[in-house]
Amino acid sequence: SIEKILLTNAGANYTSPPTITFIGGGGTGAAATCSINTTSQGVVRFTMTDNGVGFGTVPIVTIANPQAGIASDKAVGIASLRLAASMISTM
Repeated sequence: SIEKILLTNAGANYTSPPTITFIGGGGTGAAATCSINTTSQGVVRFTMTDNGVGFGTVPIVTIANPQAGIASDKAVGIASLRLAASMISTM
């Protein structure tokens, strides 16, 4: 399952929180939301609303382009996986 999303670039020109999707990684069901700073119009934090299941590799986090900006203004995040206890004990 996905433990969290690490924010690497807040982006700019967001007037409302963008849609977040996950691509690849072999899992399903992951979902997240985010908050934006209304002054800088950048993403300030992600919240996992469903950690999903079955992720064997880290998925690509896709954050929608800002409504009032261009693609280069897009925020960037990296997913972090939570290892199952059974995987830790066998390492």
